[in-house]
Amino acid sequence: MNQINLLMKTHNYDILCLTETNLKRCSPPIQIPEYKVHHFDRNWQRKGGVAILIKKTFKTKVLKTKLPSNRNVEYISISVQVDHIKSFSVTCVYRIPNYSSSILKCDIATFSELFHDINKLHIKSLILGDLNLNNNFINTQNQRKLSTLGTNNNFTQLINQPTRGMTMTILDLIFTNSPKSVINTGTVNTHISDHLLTYVNMKVHQSESNKVSFIYKDYKAVDFKLLGTQILTIHPKESFGDIDKLHDEFNNQLVSVFTSIVKERKVCYKISKTV
Repeated sequence: MNQINLLMKTHNYDILCLTETNLKRCSPPIQIPEYKVHHFDRNWQRKGGVAILIKKTFKTKVLKTKLPSNRNVEYISISVQVDHIKSFSVTCVYRIPNYSSSILKCDIATFSELFHDINKLHIKSLILGDLNLNNNFINTQNQRKLSTLGTNNNFTQLINQPTRGMTMTILDLIFTNSPKSVINTGTVNTHISDHLLTYVNMKVHQSESNKVSFIYKDYKAVDFKLLGTQILTIHPKESFGDIDKLHDEFNNQLVSVFTSIVKERKVCYKISKTV
């Protein structure tokens, strides 16, 4: 855990997903300064388990999905809200590396339900983890099924480089239903695991209800010749030597001229935050 602590302190990740955490009910809680932890533990046998570490400044909620019982696939899903930005979801997945045809068929069915349930949230989402299905072998039947079910649920797989040592296998995948929000992806050798860390940087946009807008005078489109002519027509009525009234009347007429000639424009924009 000291290695994870150092990793977060060094790289300041907003969110980190862990697989094979080996936590149990009796395990001491994970404590990383400035981070909170959501986890799912494999309590029926040794090893396994998944966890999501996320900054305490983010609002989170564990999502409940109704998937068929399958002890070979472990996952946890959370919704995340940053400031007043619309929520997005993160799902961390681990598939036990069992390659019997019956287990693979069951696991693909579980992934299908998972993609379907997350897609029904209608929010920006990430599904990532160690699926133990080599993405290099794109022509294998199970890999084609995984790719197809992702596509059918509007998810795109982002990782296209090896994620495990010298084996040249792509086991650690990242799916998203918002590929246009992706800034970059890649892998990092943390020297903590024999798997490389996969990462994605994404833009998270302000929700429509929280758009910022302002109104300004558009002087670029002004007919200044007409504006000058209209200003010359300003003739305040005599105010019997009352300079204040004379000033107010002139100012009111001047504002009226500018309002009629200089048009107002409204601009709306959204604040973006990278996560």
